[in-house]
Amino acid sequence: MFDRDRVRLLRQQLEAHLKTLADNLDLNIQVGRATFTPNNVTFKMEIAKINNDGVVVNRAVTDFERCALLYGLKPDDLNRTFVMDGKTYKIVGLKTRRSKYPILCECNGKTFKMSAQMVKMFLKG
Repeated sequence: MFDRDRVRLLRQQLEAHLKTLADNLDLNIQVGRATFTPNNVTFKMEIAKINNDGVVVNRAVTDFERCALLYGLKPDDLNRTFVMDGKTYKIVGLKTRRSKYPILCECNGKTFKMSAQMVKMFLKG
């Protein structure tokens, strides 16, 4: 029977085994959100290649490179940093399905969703 605690334990064990596989194949494997019933569990998973420069080429990276111009940004803006409220953010991707906050930025290991207008404003400043 699956409950929250058992799913959490299952996720931890899956991530540990998948890390070994990812390291052996030079891939990045991310286990996403899970849904479950008492009888089954479904995890979302993304597997992406890692470029020679160490950048994980996931869907958000590919979408940024492909669609940045549509949002008034340049494909070269990927991995650029900017300072907002005294914190440094790095542009890490784009989610085309998010109309209001499509740009993904990282700060201190956390990912934040931002509007393209906000990112453009801070990149220029």
